[in-house]
Amino acid sequence: MTEAPQVSVRGLSYWYPKAERPALDEVDLEVRRGEFILFVGTSGSGKSTLLRSLNGLVPRYYGGRYRGSVDVDGIQASQGPSVELASRVGLVFQDPERQAVMSRVDNEVAFGLECLGTPSPEIGARVHDALSAVGLEHRGTDMVSELSSGQSQRLALADVLAMEPDILALDEPTSQLDPEAAEEFLNYLDRERRARGVTVLLAEHRLDRSVQLADRVVVLQDGRITFDGPPSEFLGGQWDGAGDLVMTTLAQVFKEEPPPPMDVAEARERFTRLHSEGRLDLHREERGARGEVLARLDGVRFTYETGPEVLRGVDLELRAGEVMVLVGPNGSGKTTLARHLNGLLRPSSGRVLLEGGDTADRSVADLASRVALLTQNPSDYLFERSVEAELFLTAEYRGLTPEETGRDVDGVVHQLGLEEFMKRFSWDLSVGQRQRAAPGALLVGAPRVRVLDEPTRGMDGAHKAGLAGMARELAASGKAVVVITHDREFAAQVADRFAVLERGSVVVEGSPWEVFEERPTYSPVLWRATEGLGIAPDERPLGPGDISIDGKGTPGGGSQW
Repeated sequence: MTEAPQVSVRGLSYWYPKAERPALDEVDLEVRRGEFILFVGTSGSGKSTLLRSLNGLVPRYYGGRYRGSVDVDGIQASQGPSVELASRVGLVFQDPERQAVMSRVDNEVAFGLECLGTPSPEIGARVHDALSAVGLEHRGTDMVSELSSGQSQRLALADVLAMEPDILALDEPTSQLDPEAAEEFLNYLDRERRARGVTVLLAEHRLDRSVQLADRVVVLQDGRITFDGPPSEFLGGQWDGAGDLVMTTLAQVFKEEPPPPMDVAEARERFTRLHSEGRLDLHREERGARGEVLARLDGVRFTYETGPEVLRGVDLELRAGEVMVLVGPNGSGKTTLARHLNGLLRPSSGRVLLEGGDTADRSVADLASRVALLTQNPSDYLFERSVEAELFLTAEYRGLTPEETGRDVDGVVHQLGLEEFMKRFSWDLSVGQRQRAAPGALLVGAPRVRVLDEPTRGMDGAHKAGLAGMARELAASGKAVVVITHDREFAAQVADRFAVLERGSVVVEGSPWEVFEERPTYSPVLWRATEGLGIAPDERPLGPGDISIDGKGTPGGGSQW
């Protein structure tokens, strides 16, 4: 006798309040117990909305119009008891900073268990186990406000893991985790579903590290499911609409040599054979020359009112014409460093110099006119009636002429693909769409130093290409661009130089290949896949645009994301 599906979605259509188009449009889906399903699609395609429907948040919390049914183990999600659904479906949101409700880390994890009526003797052990699973076992008594954004994402994951749901519905759960933490967490999910039969439903844009774990890939486009099948068939791209999506890095390179490799080890075998046959072509575009120093951190130390020292004598130069990428583990001090550049934080000791002058005597308003800082939460920047109004407000604040405003706004809109959002209210956008609008709202105008903190969170690959192009163009025009990211592929595409922060100190600094040799964990997939081929480090490929097979591809054409 065939087991009934654990989740059954039938004819599901949903419109957010005031929306003209449905976020979900006649969606049918069945999920078997213990499956690992990867949901793929561009920003705003309906992935988050579908996950929210599984525990009834859509429509009960968000409102709007709802048609069809979602059945979870015999419970109608739109009508069933909230406590019962919460115990079965653990949902981690795309923006974890909005998920915490308690002030202390261990109390935050215990809160959900208490709401479910978990016996008190069990709560402590489950809190400890959940924090250990995400690497926060030593932070239980810390305040939630003291966590970095990446650590906040780990905490949101622990909240859900502690409740031991039958279904884990995870919306971009690794977007702010450092590479090692992300891989450890994904491997943890794989172990859990194999050991306990947990069902994993994962919405993700960074496919290189997740697709090989999936049993099925489900693609959503404009609220409809356009593909539902095995990862190998998805990566082969032989299905309707595949050209509109971005595949894994390896699938892009092997588009003309199907099937694509599923992981680095398999790719290395393929590359070794192609290289020996003389069929592998490599070419790297030249990056811009380093110009004058626009900003410098000189022995900067910093300690918050409570807690250990966060920055420990940081020395770093930011030069015109250069994209500097800052990487490092969660909590290593990257965001704290960025906030020193525009005066939001001031050094406990040491100096921050901006265009030759010490920032100590300058106001935050003055520094903000010289340093554009995009923090990790895009909603911090969006408060006008429309995306268009956001862009023009920035231009007005920076004193641009009408001609300069038109030029800068048009450039930002084109690069980030904002045309369809210009008249829409910012809070009606998905997280990924807001992540595209926020840089636009910030980057209009003339500041010579631009700082982007985790700018690709929730952003699909096609629009990362636009952001990468914008970063490269800004550097080429004489700006100093700083990118803080855990996105290895994006980092490799934009960086002229890397700096690795660990425990508040710059431990490695140099060209991409110099840093990758020293810290392989930050290297992109093609760098790792071509190891051992006898190719010089500074000639190894960083992205799909650096490599072609039999002359097919776009060597030297930059990222094809």
